[in-house]
Amino acid sequence: MKMLYKFDPNTGKYIGAVPAELDKWQTEIAGRECYKGIANAVWEEPPAAEGYTAYMSMNGWELRVNPGPKEIQAELTNTVQAYMDDTVKARGYDGILSACSYINTGIERFDSEGAACRMWRSAVWEKCYAILAEVQAGARAVPTVEELINELPKLEW
Repeated sequence: MKMLYKFDPNTGKYIGAVPAELDKWQTEIAGRECYKGIANAVWEEPPAAEGYTAYMSMNGWELRVNPGPKEIQAELTNTVQAYMDDTVKARGYDGILSACSYINTGIERFDSEGAACRMWRSAVWEKCYAILAEVQAGARAVPTVEELINELPKLEW
């Protein structure tokens, strides 16, 4: 069975192999086996080595040293900080810190948005550090950016 090797579209990190699906219609037309393509997947199997992870780059697969606990924490927290900053920027704030400072202004809109952002920020960090603890305990794999963001609480203005 032919396999396709998938990678994360944002990071290039290898995420697993899937069986290639034969395209019967194209096979009939071409007179040879043709397979359905999958976005962010290649035919070439990634290399493997203990302590390394395969990543897809412009030059093909490359092995990178697995990050340690400090690098994992920095990656997750930087991702979360950027996510929160980007979320409130869409509403006109400079970032999450700025949005949280809009409490007790005497202006109802700013007071309620500031309070909502402050509660959300705390809930997001609580979830982030719970995920980080699970990763560092070996209870789960390091989430992709998309997986991490999907697990975080959503801001309700």
